[in-house]
Amino acid sequence: MSAEHLPLIPAGGPTGAAADPGDAGHDRGRSVCWDLPAEAAIVRKVRAMTRTTLLGWRYPGDVHDVVLMVDELVANAITHGRGPVQLRLRVTRCGSERRVTLVAEVADASPDLPCAREAEHLGVHGRGLWIVKHLADAFGVRPSPQGKVVWFSLSSPA
Repeated sequence: MSAEHLPLIPAGGPTGAAADPGDAGHDRGRSVCWDLPAEAAIVRKVRAMTRTTLLGWRYPGDVHDVVLMVDELVANAITHGRGPVQLRLRVTRCGSERRVTLVAEVADASPDLPCAREAEHLGVHGRGLWIVKHLADAFGVRPSPQGKVVWFSLSSPA
């Protein structure tokens, strides 16, 4: 089973992501941020909140894939990180390219960086970051003053 650290991204965040889509104007982006208790029971609610939010925003991408990836990152933050946990979703629209980019960020208070590893064939654990790595266009981790932020981005036609 090999392990590799997630790509480290400078404090500014993923390349190409707006600093705050809310500042970019109503037609260009939306964002939401939730402070979550570091309890396993919250993961089910996070799936519903993510799905409801993306459908409300009329997100054109695969909502199921986004919900799955958010679920994995929040579950990892609760299981391997340290509270408090925060989830932020940002969707930006690039009018000239007619594309929409979604960035999901999960922050927790642990400075320990996660490692992506190949899941064991019959193993129960170790698939979360592997799933994110294969479904997202990009993903990584960046240290923060409070701990770390694990993120992914996904681009879809508008």
